[in-house]
Amino acid sequence: MTPSEWVDYYEASAPRIVDLTSANMDEPVPSCPGWAGRDLLRHVGRAPTIWNIIMDTPPGGGFPKLDWDQLSAAMPVDDQALAAWARVETSRYAGSLRQCDPDRWAWSIGPNTTAWMWMRRAAAEMAVHLWDAESIAGPLSEVPSGLAADGLDELTETLPIFLARSTSPAPAPVTAVATDFDGAWTFASPAASRAATIVRGAAADLFLRLWGRPTTGLSGAVDIIDEWARLHFAEPPPRRDSVT
Repeated sequence: MTPSEWVDYYEASAPRIVDLTSANMDEPVPSCPGWAGRDLLRHVGRAPTIWNIIMDTPPGGGFPKLDWDQLSAAMPVDDQALAAWARVETSRYAGSLRQCDPDRWAWSIGPNTTAWMWMRRAAAEMAVHLWDAESIAGPLSEVPSGLAADGLDELTETLPIFLARSTSPAPAPVTAVATDFDGAWTFASPAASRAATIVRGAAADLFLRLWGRPTTGLSGAVDIIDEWARLHFAEPPPRRDSVT
């Protein structure tokens, strides 16, 4: 997908998430233990502010200091106001991305220091959280295979960061092979000496499973994919308010 298509997806998916979560504020989100619809709405609405802060950090600076108390205080308490706020924040962010040169420099935790990395991040985040929101009441829509492949690219690009920060042994190597897209993604420690086992499935199922979502339709070393997903959540990079 192209940067403009990522922004299109973000802009189309965000209001759908707002609609679903605001209609189910107190309902638990099955894929996000401990969260209700209200929590997912807060998360999606606050993300643009955090992403803008990170993107605008000057070159050479470390991970920006985020005032989480201030960020939390900026969110409305009233449910109706919260939904309206999240709708405005996500719409404004989509507009700012449209005005942004995809190739301009932008701070990143990974090797990709371009603004288009954040366009891809926004789309991948929405893909996962739309799935979360739809899991409250259904039905589940499909993540486009091209977007899922882009999300898998992102995961492999940031893998070295998670491995470097991990205090746990790396899981066994595994290669995720898409059955509906011409792509394969290997997750392995640089020190791995054994060949990667294979897990196959639709790109969307692989992508969501690696973000810890209980997708079906995979075959092969699914248990190892789950180990990589747990490593991702157990050993996060600097906090970005992204439980994706």
